[in-house]
Amino acid sequence: MVPRLLLISVLLLCTADFSFAQESEPSLPPPPEIEILKLKGRKPNLDANGEGITSYKTSYEEQEGTASARLIKKTDLKFKFELPVGYTVFNDLLYLVEAKELYLTTSDITFSLPSARTKEIFDQLRILHPNFDPVEPEVHAWVDATVVGNSRDIRKLLSESAIKERLPDFKTKTLHAFSKTGSNISVVALRDPAKARDSFTADLELTGVAPPKVIEGALVTYRLKITNRGPDTATGIFLEANPAFSFVSIDAGPGKCRESGQHVFCKFPNLEKDRSVEFKIVERSEWNRYPFTDSFENKPFTPKFTKQINVVAKERDPEHENSELRLTTEVYQDQNQPPDVELVSPTEFQLLPGPTASVPIRVKASDPDGFIKKVEVLGPKNLAEATLDPDGEYDLIYKDAGYGRHRPIIRATDNQGRFTTIPGPEFFVNGPARVEIISPRAGTVVKQSDGELTVTVHATSASAPLKKVSLRNWDREVRGIGMTPLYWS
Repeated sequence: MVPRLLLISVLLLCTADFSFAQESEPSLPPPPEIEILKLKGRKPNLDANGEGITSYKTSYEEQEGTASARLIKKTDLKFKFELPVGYTVFNDLLYLVEAKELYLTTSDITFSLPSARTKEIFDQLRILHPNFDPVEPEVHAWVDATVVGNSRDIRKLLSESAIKERLPDFKTKTLHAFSKTGSNISVVALRDPAKARDSFTADLELTGVAPPKVIEGALVTYRLKITNRGPDTATGIFLEANPAFSFVSIDAGPGKCRESGQHVFCKFPNLEKDRSVEFKIVERSEWNRYPFTDSFENKPFTPKFTKQINVVAKERDPEHENSELRLTTEVYQDQNQPPDVELVSPTEFQLLPGPTASVPIRVKASDPDGFIKKVEVLGPKNLAEATLDPDGEYDLIYKDAGYGRHRPIIRATDNQGRFTTIPGPEFFVNGPARVEIISPRAGTVVKQSDGELTVTVHATSASAPLKKVSLRNWDREVRGIGMTPLYWS
């Protein structure tokens, strides 16, 4: 059997409750599919005219326990919601999925709508789902999930044959909706072509510049401009920018933006014809991230990175090509060598008494082709600079560390602005108690064949009665495999 080195720590809590985050679970297999055919415990209770949902297929992920879901037709409309301009609820057709221990990931729904007696009315029916707003996640944004032939979003989700099977059919009065993100609410809405913003036209033009060449580590500034060429006012302007480098900041002027996963999402105020809005995105071409040698031909290589930006509005855009922008930047190697940084103290996985702790941190730092300008310790609440002591090492007190697990970051910057970051010491701030692991002793090596491991802990507190003592194995070292998180409780 492969030997394992177990590094065990004690988490000790007194009378107060505290929550501690854990690492994410490993990736799961694709979610299964179910078909929700029950309305209030029965088969789809279509009204006397046979109107409503006849099929509701969804993929789902179980959260815990036994999964179940049911579809409810809401006719009282007791909760308030506001549809987009130009849309009204059709025949009170509002549906809610009550899902127990379920997280819906797709929705494939079939509607029977015989009350749409004329083709003019039927052609204006839409299925709407509420979705989260990427810029303001706490605010919902309505999404048209209706499968129609000219829908760009649907074409990204379904094949041509699947779309053809789901196109509106006035002869059978059947309408389909498909949503990749899933939704617990479905609304059948009647679109007023004289008021709906997609009946208007606004040609949004996106222009911008970026530096064609930068050295690794340099800031990359994208200066962008949105212009409405008309003829109508552009409303609900939404922009998405894919990452090219590491996000630093954005100045959106009158707009509102949010960065998530290195992507930038922005909303801008309405733009009348021939009006513009300017903004800029700043990123950094990080050091030690890019290959500067072709691995196949062993020749110098200049990496290129392209940022793609797209902008849309509620109105129809007759020229989609000028609403998309691709800006490419070449990256050249920085000849300035990075600083060398080494942690001296404290030791890894150190336990400290709470409720707050002041932790002395000491590091070594040097620069092979210059000198160290500063050494900083970065934490969730502080950005402090260490001081150089007579021994040539840098000292800093990490102050006011609260209950729980901490791992600050240490960053050393040289005289030319290049910096190196390393993980700082990982330590845990405990309750106000004395804790000692009696057995096994630190550094004990065990084998998988040894079976269960008995841990003996001695814990005392003079200030408060102990409420809970739990064990956590912060890291497990397996030779040839690496470090894998493992928890004890």
